[in-house]
Amino acid sequence: MRYMTILYLLLAWLICAQPAAAIDWPADLSQAPEANKTDIHAIESLLNEALGPASLLLRVGEFRFVPLETASRIDLIASAAISGRGALNAFVAVWRTPTGYGYAILPADVQGALGRDVVDLDGSGLYEVVAGYFATGYQGKDTMPIPWYGVYALKQGKFTNVSDRYPEAIPEQSLNLVFHLTEACEAGDKARIDLYRINDAFVQDKYQRMLFHHQDWGLDAALGWANSPVPGIQLLAIETLSEIPDPRSLAALRRLAEGPDAGVRIVAKGALAKLGAATDKR
Repeated sequence: MRYMTILYLLLAWLICAQPAAAIDWPADLSQAPEANKTDIHAIESLLNEALGPASLLLRVGEFRFVPLETASRIDLIASAAISGRGALNAFVAVWRTPTGYGYAILPADVQGALGRDVVDLDGSGLYEVVAGYFATGYQGKDTMPIPWYGVYALKQGKFTNVSDRYPEAIPEQSLNLVFHLTEACEAGDKARIDLYRINDAFVQDKYQRMLFHHQDWGLDAALGWANSPVPGIQLLAIETLSEIPDPRSLAALRRLAEGPDAGVRIVAKGALAKLGAATDKR
């Protein structure tokens, strides 16, 4: 195993050390279609150069040249695998600076399709990114396939959640839920049916807070989920409670941080740190 690790790092160094292939960076949007035909290996080489130590064997799925932050600057946006597991689990934006490159990374659980997910939603000339997330993160075959989505804009070199400006851009979840509920019902799997229903409730509550600023929406449901013996449901509770500055949220998170499941304890302790800071400011 040690030798495999050394080999992996050596390969990463060799790839990152290679000079990036010349890319005709578009000066304006009219030149973007031609730049979008660039060989993908040249794009991967450039991204690895731009990210430097933050990237090891980054793999690109798709890429486009579009204005993300200002109309006068064309940026490169790519769906990329940055975790080493092969899944395209992030959007990476890169732009040229006087001294090299700047970059921003937007993690995602749902694999992106740039033609669908990188769009100018309001006709302003700037493009936003729609990214999907699973409530408890990606967990392989055990992942609940009901994601929530956020709309992100590049501002001052960082991706910022601007979902409340574009509620119409959020995909509808109900058909996905019905399909999986039907499958679970046919199998007679009551536990999985309950998980799907709770997961869907989590998504709907998330949208109420994120899109419509109903700050405490979902608190009562999350307090109930915190008492569940199922770790997956407890994680849904933690994600919700971490967004609601309320003494009851803190109390429930403290209980979960001392619970029997190690994964739940770790996530709950992180949520306590986040929520404690938010509650202090309230």
